[in-house]
Amino acid sequence: MSTFSPSLRIELIASGSQSGTWGVTTNNNLGSLIEQAIAGVTSVDVSVGDVTLTAFNGITDQARSAVLTVSGSNVVTRNVIIPNDTKVYVVTNSTSQIVGIKTSGGTAFNCPAGTQTTLYCNGDNGVFGAAVSSTYNTFVDPTVTGGTFAGGTFTAPSLINPTVTTGTFTAPSLSNPTVTTGTFTAPSLGNPLITGIRETTTVSATAATGTINFDTLTQAVLYYTTNAAANWTVNVRASSGATLNSIMSIGQSISITFMVTQGATAYYNNAFTVDGASVTPKWQGGTAPTSGNVSGIDVYTYAIVKTADATFTVFASQTKFA
Repeated sequence: MSTFSPSLRIELIASGSQSGTWGVTTNNNLGSLIEQAIAGVTSVDVSVGDVTLTAFNGITDQARSAVLTVSGSNVVTRNVIIPNDTKVYVVTNSTSQIVGIKTSGGTAFNCPAGTQTTLYCNGDNGVFGAAVSSTYNTFVDPTVTGGTFAGGTFTAPSLINPTVTTGTFTAPSLSNPTVTTGTFTAPSLGNPLITGIRETTTVSATAATGTINFDTLTQAVLYYTTNAAANWTVNVRASSGATLNSIMSIGQSISITFMVTQGATAYYNNAFTVDGASVTPKWQGGTAPTSGNVSGIDVYTYAIVKTADATFTVFASQTKFA
């Protein structure tokens, strides 16, 4: 009687079995199933909801493929459920939201929108991997904890929201913050002396009104130079294709500034959201503003702390400049 391999579900012919027909099984194993496991691509549509991949013994299925291409018009995070067997996958997330890859009894590994991720399931409900942006060699939210790059020339990709904690990094020159070529030896960072920091500021002849999306991957300061037209909502996100939650780890914080020009009739920030979800800020002085300042510039600052998955505490202030 045949048995099946645990990870790829390949038929294992018992000794003396399938006389005269074993070639059919062997061709199916080599020409279909193993080829699928090495180079096969499965398309997964998560528009409607989470998807559990099919996993069959001895015939083609979804979970055996080497590559999973996830698409869909979903507006929330979706999960793709894989078998709890040891296996490597390459996952392309073509949706505009996070896609989680998990076993039925495990915790999802989140693949940010627009990324390609190499994943490993350990067969014990664990899924591990590293996401790389589809814009070629751009690491999404990397953490560098140590190690040395030494000798020769090292060409590194752009780093988005990196965290460097310790170790010696011998790398090319740093430029805003793209690493190109050359040699740069950086010591461990501990109580460093900082002489000046430049922040990206978007200056726009726009009037504050409605919902204003603040994209933290492209700016730290947003300055509207046209008089505000109505009260407004600030929505903080990473970008149009990525959530703030996807680029921040628990215990991290980010600070942003919104400068609003006021005319003879002043308006104010009356609602605040992160990734579209409402958050009530803790305002300096204990009271939220109920008006703007006539013929001045109101500067709003927000310190956003991630305290749990998709959970944020926001510390806010409003200051008048005239």
